[in-house]
Order: sequence, then C-alpha cells, then structure tokens
Amino acid sequence: MKKYFLLTVIILQSVICLAQTPESIVGEWSGKLKIQGFLLRIVLHIEEKNGVLITTMDSPGQGTNQRYS
Repeated sequence: MKKYFLLTVIILQSVICLAQTPESIVGEWSGKLKIQGFLLRIVLHIEEKNGVLITTMDSPGQGTNQRYS
C-alpha cells in the first residue's frame, strides 16, 4: 500500500512539473565573474526574433559597451 501511495505522489508531482510553463529569459542579465582574484562585470542581452533566441554580451568592467555575439 505504501509503495502505491508513493508511486502516485511521484506521478502527480511529475505531471504538475510538466504542466508549468517556464518564464521567458528575454531581457538583460548581469553578473560578476571572479577570474584570478578580479571581479569582471558582464551583461547578457537576450532577445527573441522569429522564435529564435539571440544573445549578445558586453563587459562594462573593461571599459567597453560593445556587444559581442
């Protein structure tokens, strides 16, 4: 009986997880990378065009705001 209950709970949890839609990641994301003791700020720009995600990056901590794809 315990096995069937546990199996039922696991199946229901799986269905609930699959039914949820993920949030969009489109937008600007920023953070800091620690590289050899230095903190480097980076910014990721994520956009969607015709169903395709396009990501570019810039590194303001290096004195540049150019976007690199």
